Amino acid sequence: MSLRKPELLVLLTSLLLSSCSLFDIFNNDSKATDEEKGLYDDIILNIAYSSINDGYPINTYEHFKASIEYGFNSLKTDLRLSADNCLVLCHDPGFTLNKSGEIINYNSNGQTFLIEEMVSDDILSLSHASSSKKALFHPILAEDYLSLCKEHGIVPYMTVRKEEVEKTVNTLFQLLSRRGMEEDVIVNVFPPSVSTCEYIRRINDSVYISYTVGEGEPVSTGLINYVRSLGNAFLCV
Repeated sequence: MSLRKPELLVLLTSLLLSSCSLFDIFNNDSKATDEEKGLYDDIILNIAYSSINDGYPINTYEHFKASIEYGFNSLKTDLRLSADNCLVLCHDPGFTLNKSGEIINYNSNGQTFLIEEMVSDDILSLSHASSSKKALFHPILAEDYLSLCKEHGIVPYMTVRKEEVEKTVNTLFQLLSRRGMEEDVIVNVFPPSVSTCEYIRRINDSVYISYTVGEGEPVSTGLINYVRSLGNAFLCV
């Protein structure tokens, strides 16, 4: 799925446990011109974000595959760098394990292991605790997620967190370059960071950047103009 559009600025409302339509704000705006509305008609994204309530733990291969089968055409995830410089998909900085050694909710009652202190082989050997499915579900690496997205024509929507920003971005673009996917992904920045956005733009001058507005941060004219100045950028609120 191609995302190439010039100077694109979009307000994105993210909904947990549901889909997010990137361009509904413009398409439903009575003040928008026909030209503005038509610009986005062919690239409405329904983003699978968080759990789809089907028993598959978030950020596992099975979770993403099920999301594709439900009809989502973009998959949201978070990037974390392991001790051996592999990108692991996980919303939180680490994994919390129960007494059986299975992954449970981060920072719940259990022993927590930070991803930045673990090597990828040890991370991939972990499995999620699941009461509704008998199969084992494991964490996956960004390279496997990207391969799945490319195979099915899905738009990867990946969040770069505040830890190890430059190493994370560099590793990500190495993976994208090897797959020829630099033009068809969205890199989300959260927590909001001008320096992270500008570092991404130095690495690649056209990849889509999603700037997520922080809690309590006003959507000012200055912020909108800044995001617009990045080119090919979204303002995620």
